[in-house]
Amino acid sequence: MPPTSEDVQWKLADILGKLSEMPTPDHPEVRIIVLEKGEHLDTVVRRLQKGQFVRFHRGSSLLGIDVEIRTTLTGDEPLKWSSGKDHLAVYCQVECSTAGSFKYCFSADGEESGSGYFLVMPVLMVNGKHLPLDGVACQTHLTKLLGQKDNELIAELMGGGEVEA
Repeated sequence: MPPTSEDVQWKLADILGKLSEMPTPDHPEVRIIVLEKGEHLDTVVRRLQKGQFVRFHRGSSLLGIDVEIRTTLTGDEPLKWSSGKDHLAVYCQVECSTAGSFKYCFSADGEESGSGYFLVMPVLMVNGKHLPLDGVACQTHLTKLLGQKDNELIAELMGGGEVEA
């Protein structure tokens, strides 16, 4: 049986609802990190895009405790908690405006309690076009590993005198 116009309208409303939930320039994506007491996630790196926000929430082990969060992205000052009715509603938020790797650490009641890292991916542009990171190669030459140089050959190529090593 072919779909009725009402079925099509419901399907269209469902699709439009999902599209409205997608991030837009007015509503950038937010990545949430839940902090737990004693959780040092130094081996876990969270990857974010420039323009996204990272939001820190207290986990169950930190409810009712005074928590200060610092990041290398924002400097030495602790982040400010949003206003809310209780500890479940408040959060700290940072905009990922600079590319790089950044550490966050937090203290609970004045004692160091946890840490972790997040990585903000760079946006590379060439002639006004986005260059994916897969298209970038870096090559380094360590001169001492290139072998012995022939001073006479170098001198000849340079047009004269001996080159001091």
